[in-house]
Amino acid sequence: MPAPDAETFRCERHGPVAVVVFAGPHHANALSGRRMRELLLLLKQLEADASVRGVVLRAEEGSSFTVGGDFHELERFTGGAEVDAWHDTVADLCVACLELTKPTVVALDGHVIGIGVLIALSCDYRIGSESCSLRMPHLQLGLAAVLVGYVLEHFAGRTVMQEMLLSGETWSPEDALHDGLLQRVVPDQDLATTALHLATRFASYDTPTFRATKQHLNRRYVEGLREVQRTARAAQRAGFESGLPQERMRRTLGRD
Repeated sequence: MPAPDAETFRCERHGPVAVVVFAGPHHANALSGRRMRELLLLLKQLEADASVRGVVLRAEEGSSFTVGGDFHELERFTGGAEVDAWHDTVADLCVACLELTKPTVVALDGHVIGIGVLIALSCDYRIGSESCSLRMPHLQLGLAAVLVGYVLEHFAGRTVMQEMLLSGETWSPEDALHDGLLQRVVPDQDLATTALHLATRFASYDTPTFRATKQHLNRRYVEGLREVQRTARAAQRAGFESGLPQERMRRTLGRD
């Protein structure tokens, strides 16, 4: 398997489990289009490797899982084909996690924002540290929330989806656990070991049985996500055409 760029992701093997570490040059782990495409390629390689029977996604210790899209890239968008490509890559990354036939555990630490929440909800089992937080600030940034709304409603229900999108507020690990966004919360120092322990346990399951179960349970959801992906492009383009997201991202970056 080709080694991923050390500046983006690191893949470690622990017996039958592959641990993908988000190891970007900045502790916030913002995801550019290039980084998302690299993660897509890595997930495809893990899917093709028969010796991998379980997968963990997590950040480097002391880093956030990911704060979402890279504002340095997104602030340069103008509302053209680049928006479609970025939007489709986000959807492809969600589908890649949903269609990965190996049990996939995600360990969430620090800030988990936007795309980070989408990736997490596309994995089979979600663990959060006691200091993690989840947030969907799309509407506050001027971004369309069609795709994220679909994902949130599926996992947490319509009321939580509406509250999360309209308020833009931060969900504590306790709230995320209560609302079904997380399945377990553990002390910060136990996050990596708990994720590996669970993935190792899940890796012992019969492979054909797990594969058939996951594919069946996710099929209709993935079909719906692909439909939303197609219809949401125009809404996302319109947001960037207005210039509002770029303005608010520059303000966040301290450039305005």
